[in-house]
Amino acid sequence: MAASSTSLTLLLLLDAFRPDYLQWTPFIRSLAGQSATGTLRECFGFLPRAAYFGGLNAEQSGFTNMYCFDPENSIFSSARALGGIRVSSQELSEKFRCFVEEKARERLSSFAKSYATSVQIPLDYLPYFDLVEKRAPWDKQAGFESLFALLDKEGIAWHQVSWPESNRLADASDKEIIRHVLQTLKPEHRFAYVHLQELDGTGHVYGPNSTELQAKLVQTDGLCRELIESARKKYGAVNVVLFGDHGMVNVTRTLDLTSVIAGMGLRFGSDFGYFLDSTMVRFWFYHQGAEQTVRAAFKNISGGRLLDAAEMKHFGIAGCDRRNGELYFLADPGALLFPNFFQGDGEPIKGMHGYDPDCADNLGIFVLHRASQPDLGGRNLGNVNPDQIFELLKQLIGLPGVGSELSLTSQPTTVKNRFTPQSNPAAEATIQQHLDTIIKAVGQRIGAFEAIVLTGSFGRGEGGVYQDDSGTWRPVNDYDIFVVSQKNCGSELKELSETLVKELGLDYLDLGWTDGKWSNCPLTVANYDLKYGSQVIAGDATILNRLQAYASADLPMYEAAKLLLNRTAGLLTGLRGDMFGGGTLDADQRRYLSNQIAKAQMALGDSYLIRWGGYDASYRKRCERFAALAPGAGLANEVMGQVVQGYQFKLKPDYSIYTNPLETINRLRPHLEVSVIATVNQMSAGKTTDLAGAMSLYLATMSEDRGWVQSDNAFFSNQPALQNLLQAPPAATISVRHLVYSALPRLLAAAFATTGADELLEATRRVLSAQLKLPETKGTHPTAWESLRATTVTAWFAVHH
Repeated sequence: MAASSTSLTLLLLLDAFRPDYLQWTPFIRSLAGQSATGTLRECFGFLPRAAYFGGLNAEQSGFTNMYCFDPENSIFSSARALGGIRVSSQELSEKFRCFVEEKARERLSSFAKSYATSVQIPLDYLPYFDLVEKRAPWDKQAGFESLFALLDKEGIAWHQVSWPESNRLADASDKEIIRHVLQTLKPEHRFAYVHLQELDGTGHVYGPNSTELQAKLVQTDGLCRELIESARKKYGAVNVVLFGDHGMVNVTRTLDLTSVIAGMGLRFGSDFGYFLDSTMVRFWFYHQGAEQTVRAAFKNISGGRLLDAAEMKHFGIAGCDRRNGELYFLADPGALLFPNFFQGDGEPIKGMHGYDPDCADNLGIFVLHRASQPDLGGRNLGNVNPDQIFELLKQLIGLPGVGSELSLTSQPTTVKNRFTPQSNPAAEATIQQHLDTIIKAVGQRIGAFEAIVLTGSFGRGEGGVYQDDSGTWRPVNDYDIFVVSQKNCGSELKELSETLVKELGLDYLDLGWTDGKWSNCPLTVANYDLKYGSQVIAGDATILNRLQAYASADLPMYEAAKLLLNRTAGLLTGLRGDMFGGGTLDADQRRYLSNQIAKAQMALGDSYLIRWGGYDASYRKRCERFAALAPGAGLANEVMGQVVQGYQFKLKPDYSIYTNPLETINRLRPHLEVSVIATVNQMSAGKTTDLAGAMSLYLATMSEDRGWVQSDNAFFSNQPALQNLLQAPPAATISVRHLVYSALPRLLAAAFATTGADELLEATRRVLSAQLKLPETKGTHPTAWESLRATTVTAWFAVHH
């Protein structure tokens, strides 16, 4: 069928589509590459339609949430029949709730009927609340001049399939919604609004980084392709505004505020009223004393805050209708108020939105594709507010009296380097020169290869660099490189790496071999980073596609424990016993120890992100996400400061921040221990509260598979680095590898103990002596500690590499 000469402007709402979801949606990613892109900054709360279709901000529309406090006009007024009596029977309660909802729907338009329920608002509170959005934006009684009213005035045909009216379809799935749109969209329609909803529900139930969410993204991508390509066949030109109305934030913990509210001694309906949303509590007051009581009770609650006047203004709600709320308690990102009036019991959800609209993971994607303006591709729109969509749509449709120049302005685009965030071009050029040299040398040494893959921080585009005393740019970290070849060339590459280290003036070059048979590689942090944090610098550009898709929410808890223990070992490799007696480090030793501190700080952050289901391959993203989630998770400012410092150092190294490494490690160490204990408990279903108990539980858990232990121990028995250390033969009941790991936190604790250092050291010796032959040590800490540290580090290098 020949395309119509008319144009279509398609507003495609992908509910809860975050900007980082593009990596799993190739069609949408391709569309974004040809479009102007930005982020959609969610309205405060949960009511955006007046913004999209009327250009109204929250203060102009008056409301931000689904329910408001309005006893005089409540659609649930029939609940007053209870007269304040509590219904104890669950069966009677549900019957009465159904009766109240049925009576409420009698008073509503068909639009409101399609979604109105009393959710789980307590029955005796129901007659105090009213439904806010009772009319659709396309209803002539919407209460504002909407886009649909303007289109009707000009005789321009439009079409919409969106929540909540899509609930009336026999099958309200996204797949059925697209099928219905394709059947009902006509050539005369010049505007269409389509709302796909399933990403939101999936993100709530399973979390934003889950396998289920990734699968839903793949499906959504295919549906978008089907819709847009079909529209392009039907119309002469198709403008597309594709956006997520918000993002989705990992839930890190739940906050039960019901006891706080009950403990205030206030009476609902005579002293105050309140509504428990998932991310906020809204209050209304009958007298000043009640407000003072609430303010005092909620003043210092961890995981959220009462909004002050400045924040109310910042969020654009200071002038809202008082029925929307008089005082607001807003949860910090990641903290879920549970139970609440939408979910009173059951398993808490794993993803939520409706937090601070500026939280990065709370932002939605925004893609603007204008058929007549291909030069929009690559433009950065920055943050787009929901009320800006109204004017944009009028311009794209071409309504009379509206100019063709787009109202959204482009923001300066930051050029992203391939290897490092350092802004100096000379730094990037140095890294490129090093890599070119390595690629050439590999080809000369081993001949043909399938690909060369750059992993690690430079593979992410986040490699740290610094200038030495001569002004030469140098990499802070080693280059991590895999050569993919069917020929096992590991030994040749090891020899080559030693040559290149000297030639390029590097500290280390990790030049490894792999056959590239990755299809069955298990989910580990290393494999996740290889898949999503690496780049091919020579050869087959598609080779990383051999790795299966991974979801970071599925990372085994052992991966968090391994990170913490390996980075603890890193600290031990940089410490020396004489430092505790006033000994100093030379410049290279100080630089090395500073790098290890930063890695340990990041491991602390990474361990929390793994436990929260929010790990990411990007250091920048991890830093941003951890900083956003830490307050809501109840972490102390000291923890957040340490972790953010590590991430920031990794991105832009500044060795001056670690002026006193011993003090920094001593402040970091207890936080590492807390996370180690929590991680081991989570991976082992344990309840231990101290480090010794956690390490004993860790060792027991990791030694449960006797067959694996015997095989792994046999392997290490033949390693030259361990042959002089191992008991002969090593016991088959205890893993040598994990025995060494279990000793690391204890050894670090012994270094900084103000009392009982010798006892801690002796306890560590006893642990290691189960499998290792330890040298005799004389004297007390720090001399004895240094002797044991050197042996333990040697063992760790052997079992780790």
